[in-house]
Amino acid sequence: RSDICLLLLDFEDGVAKGDLNISQYILDAKKGLIVLVNKCDLMTDREEDENAMIRELRYRMSYVPWAPVIFISAKNKKNIFRIFDLVREIQYERQKKIPEKEFSYFIQSLEHKHPPPSQGEWITKLFGGKQIGHEPPSFIILTNNPDGLHFSYRRYIENEIRKKFGFTGTAMELRFARS
Repeated sequence: RSDICLLLLDFEDGVAKGDLNISQYILDAKKGLIVLVNKCDLMTDREEDENAMIRELRYRMSYVPWAPVIFISAKNKKNIFRIFDLVREIQYERQKKIPEKEFSYFIQSLEHKHPPPSQGEWITKLFGGKQIGHEPPSFIILTNNPDGLHFSYRRYIENEIRKKFGFTGTAMELRFARS
């Protein structure tokens, strides 16, 4: 029922199967997510250990690459207050509204930058789109062939939206409709 979830991992245990299940629930519910890695005070080589943990997270939780990671120590209160700043930032991102003309033009420009792959006789076109909601940010993309857009191209569109408009730390919903 929360808008933003904090997923607490133990540095010593790494990413457990239960953590993966919970993160998938958070994604399915279209919530904001911050991954907290506790017990960073036990790291021997901080930079190397953090990089190794981030690699493991990006590999095992590749479906939420937009989730920020904070290394904390509950025992030493390290980075605890940083969590609140990030929660506020993610809440702002979840409420962000993109003007319809700007978003529609942006979607059209994606087709020129990297056209969708064709399927047989179909030449898929992107005609624009608009934001239809926030918390979570929700968008509708207009195309002549919504069923023909491969999941990798849908992911490309989401990644480009994130590059251009942000939406750090929050899931988003993309719908594709026939124009």
